[in-house]
Amino acid sequence: MSLYSIVAAGRVAYCWCRGARVYKYAHTTVYYMAAKTVSLDEEAYEQLRARKKEGESFSEVVKRLAGERSWSEVTGILTESEAADLETAIESGRAASKQRSARLADELTEQTADSAE
Repeated sequence: MSLYSIVAAGRVAYCWCRGARVYKYAHTTVYYMAAKTVSLDEEAYEQLRARKKEGESFSEVVKRLAGERSWSEVTGILTESEAADLETAIESGRAASKQRSARLADELTEQTADSAE
């Protein structure tokens, strides 16, 4: 008796030969994920559709967006003094970034002027 196993497209087929007779057996297992229907008004649907990336399903969009934290979830994490310190640090960082941008723009302008002469 010869036994052959063939796997294609998620199906397993077995063929065996006994003398001149060929016997075949195929088994298919299909898994379905449960699905839920969610009703959205037009505005909510359009907002969801606008955030949908190419090739992404609506389920994937919802999972991606649901993983984000909203500001309402993080309120109350910092004390008033910690929040003030954080705000000061952010403002200082922004000021330093603006100064660096201005300095780099000035250097670029000088280099461009020097190379033009």
